[in-house]
Amino acid sequence: MFALIAIYSLVSIARLWNRKNLLSQPYFLALNFLVLLLAVSRSVYLFVDAYNSNALLPPLAAYLLNAVVFPCLTSTFSLMFSALLAATRMTFISKSVTSAKLVAVVIAVHFLLSFTTDILTGLHLDARVLLFVCQVFYVLWGLVIFFGFTIIFSRLYKAALLRQNLMDKHTSRKLGLSNKQHKPPKLTLSLGVKVTLVSAIFGLATVALLVYGMVDVYGVFNYKSRLEPWKWWAYHTTFRLLEIAICITISFVATQPFR
Repeated sequence: MFALIAIYSLVSIARLWNRKNLLSQPYFLALNFLVLLLAVSRSVYLFVDAYNSNALLPPLAAYLLNAVVFPCLTSTFSLMFSALLAATRMTFISKSVTSAKLVAVVIAVHFLLSFTTDILTGLHLDARVLLFVCQVFYVLWGLVIFFGFTIIFSRLYKAALLRQNLMDKHTSRKLGLSNKQHKPPKLTLSLGVKVTLVSAIFGLATVALLVYGMVDVYGVFNYKSRLEPWKWWAYHTTFRLLEIAICITISFVATQPFR
């Protein structure tokens, strides 16, 4: 699945590259590139030696391939969140928190922090504190972004509902129809906005799952010398399924110019 998503993203990048007249080309290219990076890292990690169970990959490569997913996820959602705010001109927190420059800084810091942690861990150095910081960073920034999506969607829905009610009243008065005679059209929102919300819900699920993994599976606050196999399997399988779902929904949003 990850390999198929990677191929689809690569084809989308090639198609977008030729659309020089598309004003939002850099945005869609960035989304597709991040999905490509995530999908390629996961497919290589699982195809070559799943979870490096046979130690075929050097520790440094294994850690980098495994952990690059988190900064990719936060980066894609940060880009979509910033673009949606700009398109709708909505504000629910300070503009300085959602500015393009700050979003770029957050993305760069997360990648740098993640790579630094992976390099230290791969070199068999004690980086548990940095690893914990990376996970907390993903949880906190993820909560801001994912809850932000739900707030924007609720405001868009209320605005669309208000607009439809006004149009229904205007149509009824113009045609002289009663409320029973006039059937209002079905409320619609942009499919891209709906898919973005679904993707954000999946992202919020990864935050909850990561917290569960930190507390119960890996025992960050209560060190476990031996992991429970079925808990480990269920945790990672669920995470992979959520990652695939996120990649598919983001790929849909990132290929909107083709629709």
